[in-house]
Amino acid sequence: MQLSRLTLGLASLVLASSLARADNRATFQLDYFTEPARSQRLNVIMPSVGTNVDVHPNVSVNLGYTADIVTGATPRVYGSSVDAVSSATKFKDIRHAPHAGMQFRIGPTTLDVGYAFSTENDYRSHQLNVGAKVDLWGKNTTLVLGYSHNWDQVCDVDNKGAQPLERQALATSKGCFDDKAMGLIQEALAIDSYAISWTQVITPILLSDLSVGLQVIDGFQSNPYRRVRLFNGSDSWASTVPLNRRTRR
Repeated sequence: MQLSRLTLGLASLVLASSLARADNRATFQLDYFTEPARSQRLNVIMPSVGTNVDVHPNVSVNLGYTADIVTGATPRVYGSSVDAVSSATKFKDIRHAPHAGMQFRIGPTTLDVGYAFSTENDYRSHQLNVGAKVDLWGKNTTLVLGYSHNWDQVCDVDNKGAQPLERQALATSKGCFDDKAMGLIQEALAIDSYAISWTQVITPILLSDLSVGLQVIDGFQSNPYRRVRLFNGSDSWASTVPLNRRTRR
């Protein structure tokens, strides 16, 4: 899906500090995304706030919060031909995502570690990320390594033991993550992301960059609301996808 993006506002406040390498700051940003498809319009408002404080000349702490306020429509039933949309359902949701991290600077090496938690009506995610950056030869060469792991949960109808043509789709997010709700289950989803990049300054006005990424996704990846129409449109069942994927970029 291709989204148009508009940054509505950006304000930052730089705080004074007596630390020699201090970079204390607080930021606020508001972004707006839109997908102007006629029957599948999607609007996303993303306010975010963050702060970074140097607690030591070589140690920084950052805290932040981001929200995604989403409204729009999405297909729920697909026809017999590939991607033939037979209906679209309006929806709205808000994702809350607080995060925190620390940065350690040791000579030419910078180490980062962070944690993020996000929650929606039907989705929860815990993410741990670590990274390392090394500046070599007068900062003309920079090597960056990164890794993150997600422990996610997706709300779905409890289809355990059901045959493929007996699986039911989720009708509403009401009751998700409520232990007292009947007929619902939290499906697990694990995501491992790896990244490496090499940046080289060639001349004062020319540099090169080589980046490679790998992502391994294991677990529930279906849209719990989506149904696929089969048998010439006579009936529909919940869609399913493979449990394991590997993507490279």
